Amino acid sequence: MHWGHCVTEDFITYEEKPVAISPEEGASLGGGSSIVKDGKLYLFYSCGKEVRSAVSEDGVSFADTGYEAVKGEYDTFADPHVIKAYGSII
Repeated sequence: MHWGHCVTEDFITYEEKPVAISPEEGASLGGGSSIVKDGKLYLFYSCGKEVRSAVSEDGVSFADTGYEAVKGEYDTFADPHVIKAYGSII
């Protein structure tokens, strides 16, 4: 599974954008969430038993942040959610 995306100004008409994130060979991406901080779009998503993140300055091209928020052996893990609190990403 890949993360695709589209944009809209009126929530009626949508413009498809290129695939945002592609998994490595044999992996599958799960759901997640995003947040804007300092003019950059951050994505947090599940990939197997890990949480990963990516960042974009233009909302089209994304790069891995290298940030390893959650590691460990979990029976199930999916769809991380982030919120902005007191000006920080948590």
